[in-house]
Amino acid sequence: MAATTALPVTRLTNFLRRMGWLPQVLAAGALVLVVAAVLANNYLGQRYSADGTAVDYVTAIGRGDAAGAWSEMTIPGGGPAGQGGLLSERALDGQLALSANRHPDRTDVHVTVHRDVLGAAQVTISFRESSRQRSLDLTLVRDQSQRHFLFYPVWLVATVPSPVELISPSGTGGLSVDGVAVKATTPTLLALPGHHRAATARTSLFEAAQADFDVVAGSQYVASVTLAPTLIPSARTAAAAAIKAAFDGCRAVTFGLSCPMNFYSSGSNWQLIGDPTSPVTYAVRDGVLTASGHYQSDRIDPDFGIHFFYGGAYTAELKAAGQAFTVTHLQDGIDVPPLTRPSMPTDAAILQAVRTAFAACADSTQGRPSGCPQALEIATATYASNVRWQLGGDPLSGASVSWDGDQGAFNVSGSFSATATYDYYGSRQTTTKSGSYRAIVVPDSANPRVITIDGGS
Repeated sequence: MAATTALPVTRLTNFLRRMGWLPQVLAAGALVLVVAAVLANNYLGQRYSADGTAVDYVTAIGRGDAAGAWSEMTIPGGGPAGQGGLLSERALDGQLALSANRHPDRTDVHVTVHRDVLGAAQVTISFRESSRQRSLDLTLVRDQSQRHFLFYPVWLVATVPSPVELISPSGTGGLSVDGVAVKATTPTLLALPGHHRAATARTSLFEAAQADFDVVAGSQYVASVTLAPTLIPSARTAAAAAIKAAFDGCRAVTFGLSCPMNFYSSGSNWQLIGDPTSPVTYAVRDGVLTASGHYQSDRIDPDFGIHFFYGGAYTAELKAAGQAFTVTHLQDGIDVPPLTRPSMPTDAAILQAVRTAFAACADSTQGRPSGCPQALEIATATYASNVRWQLGGDPLSGASVSWDGDQGAFNVSGSFSATATYDYYGSRQTTTKSGSYRAIVVPDSANPRVITIDGGS
């Protein structure tokens, strides 16, 4: 019977046994395995420690890795119901995509302070970013329901959101934060710490708008963020129509209405002068669309013919109503800049308009001409007849022109003299009225319009 040939492995084993190397090789192999195990344990222990998790989290945030950062963090309690949209990986991804949140040069991320506190860990992370040394304080908690490789604990960065109130005027739509849609009816939202961007989409009334804001972790203070979209051209026309309608209401009757105080001072039946929406400025204040401008009005006293001219600033609060607006409040304006004097009319044109008005006053056959500086005593004017007025001298000689930006009108100041001859109880009498005057002139379509000339003594 032929001898059985030993396998190559058996030959090698027999050879090593004869040589005495097998125990050495086995010992060396065992040592390599032990060292590898120790190194792997040290690496994994550090990798999955609180410090390692903090470093990984800060590094992931730095490179804009939302998935990596989200896997290393937890929201205590999971976040309130209905807040999942902004407390999600998708929201974090949108947040980190903002240019203000990009940190491509974040380096040398390491732990400088570690403190164990009641089963949690508080660590301070230091890193360099944009050639500046920065630090960040983090709190980490253990997830008792999980372990890495059945042995290593799971640490997570406790990320506490903070409340944010988004304010936008009625009529805006498509409200979102970092690209995640939110309900406009939700008064207060919770957002993750860091930099964010709220936005609205373009609608039939408003252009798209955005506003950046920052959230501090765990703040109890509700941060208010106001979105201030601008009106599209057609909406400006609708808003102006609503403002004019509100002024028309004040012009007719003030009882029960919200109107500038001047409309309350002397009853109703005011007449508006010009267009109160030319010019007009729109802004969003505390989430309300607000218009500000200047109005001019005139009322003639039915008994004495005296003009009551009022001009001033106003603010109007508007609310969207479909494709139109309604004015919810109209009042005297506060902190509305005065109007700038228009380039036209010129001083010469204004003085000529006042000269023409004086001529009309001189042609009047009334004892108390409406809108004129000269006037007989009330009792005399009541019974006087065949009244004739004659100016004494030139009332425009030495007259000055000034601009009142609050009222949007020109004031012409000077002196006048006017003599009246009239029949009074069967006799012809003469009375002279003289003194200073003030003419109020408004630039109506670039043409000066004299409203009244007040004065006399």
